[in-house]
Amino acid sequence: MSAEFSTSLPSQSTDSSSSVQTTDLRQTIEEAAILFGSGQTAAARELLSAAIARPASKSDEKLAWRMLLELHEFEGDQAAFERLALAYAERFETSPPPWQCAETMSANTSADKLPVLSFRGKLSTSSEPMLDHLYQMGCRHRRFRLEFFNVTEVDLAGCGALLRTLTSWEAQDCEITLRNADALIDKIRALIQPGRRDDDDTGWRLLMALLWLMQATTDYESTCIDYSITYEVSPPSPKSSSAPLHDAKSGRSDQAFIMPAAIEMPIDVLLAEIDADAKFHEHMVLDCAGLRRVDFNAAAPLLAGLNRLASIKPVELRHTSFLVAVLLQLVGGNGKLKIIHRKT
Repeated sequence: MSAEFSTSLPSQSTDSSSSVQTTDLRQTIEEAAILFGSGQTAAARELLSAAIARPASKSDEKLAWRMLLELHEFEGDQAAFERLALAYAERFETSPPPWQCAETMSANTSADKLPVLSFRGKLSTSSEPMLDHLYQMGCRHRRFRLEFFNVTEVDLAGCGALLRTLTSWEAQDCEITLRNADALIDKIRALIQPGRRDDDDTGWRLLMALLWLMQATTDYESTCIDYSITYEVSPPSPKSSSAPLHDAKSGRSDQAFIMPAAIEMPIDVLLAEIDADAKFHEHMVLDCAGLRRVDFNAAAPLLAGLNRLASIKPVELRHTSFLVAVLLQLVGGNGKLKIIHRKT
């Protein structure tokens, strides 16, 4: 398992006493991560506080300081954080990491709190009253998550009704996050066929709109090509208010899968959601900015599931706290995941 830390992990020293001290500090850091993951926050705090009181190689010691600063931050103890941050600045002669309250830890963490609008059952002409109700709710919230559960049937009239609703939301500058639309996508694909020019292209246009919202770059582009070949016209352009599908660096939207604040057993549902989201991305990015703690018992099955996915495509855990990253590295060993610490 690779990791990119703004403070590097300890390296071996050629001096015997220094090497022993480094090993002791490394063990202390790992034990503190385990204690925190096991819910023993006070014990982890005491261990790290004692560790930073003993001089050590600065790279190793800085990691312990950063973990203790994070612990104060996660506990919401700003006074203790600021006292330690001042001592950190004096000890390392550099600016300390800033206090980040839960609301500012990530611009994306609020996605977990977005209102959810759910569509269920048949997508047909009879769906218009439900879609109208969802439209009114969406306009009130402006930012919301649209989820699809147990979509049993889809016809072209229903596709047209949903497409009109999406277009109306876009006209109102609503920001839509789409989740759990796999079954709906499959049923829409069953209505169309590349090379077959149907009189009504509503199914195609809805499919492209949904893939755009889902940030499914590869599927969106291939569907646009199939549409152009079938109808011998350019595909409809996405609305300017929609987020771009990819950026120049990664080929993927900056929007990533938002990890929860805490990961505890059982984790089957979380892994299933990650796997479902990964179907639409060649490079899976997990935003861990809001992830405060991984339960020690959940760490191994979490890493097993993520490593299975990483055997198929690249998987990155971005904006990961030191407390979480150290635990995952300790449990995961030489896995295939790339863990990147949040930069401050």
